[in-house]
Amino acid sequence: MPSNHYHLDTQKIGKLPAFYASIEEIYQQGIKDGFTFLTIQNQHIYNYNNIALLEDHHDPFDRLLIATANVEDSAIISSDEKFMLYPDVVKVIW
Repeated sequence: MPSNHYHLDTQKIGKLPAFYASIEEIYQQGIKDGFTFLTIQNQHIYNYNNIALLEDHHDPFDRLLIATANVEDSAIISSDEKFMLYPDVVKVIW
């Protein structure tokens, strides 16, 4: 679960207006549910350059999430359709 930062940003810009859990609450619940939280590692950053910069998707943070999931052989859990643009790179669950 690499992205608590994404949650914070989406709350601040109003994408999650009805979602009131704090980052600490999300973290604690994730631990209780058996999730592993990842820190950004050098290999994630190195892999970032291997993630295509698509005409329809320029979000650098999304690309870092994709690079991280790819290195970790993990899926991304998201309803964001932009992640579906990378079917050969990352598995998306929603």
